[in-house]
Formats: sequence, structure tokens, C-alpha cells
Amino acid sequence: MTGVQTCALPIYFLKQDQEVILSGATKTIEENAFIDHKGFAHLFYTVKVPFTVAGTNEQAVLGISLDITKQKLAEAERSKMIADIVQRNKDLEQFSYIISHNLRAPVANILGITNIMQTIKLSKEESLKVIGYLDTATKNLDNVIKDINHILELKHGVNEIKEK
Repeated sequence: MTGVQTCALPIYFLKQDQEVILSGATKTIEENAFIDHKGFAHLFYTVKVPFTVAGTNEQAVLGISLDITKQKLAEAERSKMIADIVQRNKDLEQFSYIISHNLRAPVANILGITNIMQTIKLSKEESLKVIGYLDTATKNLDNVIKDINHILELKHGVNEIKEK
């Protein structure tokens, strides 16, 4: 409930009532803070309507206030959750981009090496050399996958801590 100012309520409401009587127009006060006798802050939505007392010409004001503290707290919580979801979505997009980029290089190497092995007749010495390259590319792919699993384990641990 930040940003809402409290004020000397009797004087504030008196001024509001006078404005309604003088203007003859309904007045809406979207948020008004009030500290109760226990020191808890409350927010109120108030509508003030001018009227004439029946049987007299006396002008008066009908004021109706609704405690909106719980709604405001729920709105703040909802906004926080939405911001968290948006951030998680951005993190996932970035993570998927990194994964696809990091997986692409070793997979491209493996595809290229197997293509060479299938289309070019290689000597035994060349075949051993190409198999060494294939082994290196496969180990690189395995390292990328291990890194991804490690990152996921760390993220899962962080999320579990948040939930507790």
C-alpha cells in the first residue's frame, strides 16, 4: 500500500463533503488510507453523493466506503507473480537459444564426419583419423548435454528453495 497518503481524516472528509454539497456532484475517492486503532493500514474506496434531507431544504452528503485493502494486496501479489512469470519466460527463451546454439556445433560436426565416411573412400589411416574426429565431436556433444543437465539441476534446486 505504498504511495497512498494518510491524512487527518475528519478534516479531509469535511472538505470532501463541502465540495460535494457546493458542487452538487457525486465525488469518487479511489483510494484513501486509514490506520486503525491497532496500527494496521487499510485502503478505502469511497463515493459521496449529495442529497436533500426529506421534508427540509437541508443539504447533506451520503458517503459509502468500501475496504479494498485485500483487493489491493491481491493485485500487488498478482503483479509480482506476473512479473516473475515473464522473467522466467525470458530465461527459458534465452536458455533454449543457448541450448540450440551449443548443441548445433557438435551435431553439425558429427553429421559432416559421417557424411565424409559414407561418400569418400578413405584409406585405413584416414579412416582412423576421421574416427578420432568423430570421437571428439561425440565427446563435445556429451559435454554439452552434461552441462545442460547440471544447469537444470541447479535451477531445480533454486526453485525448490524458493517454494520452501
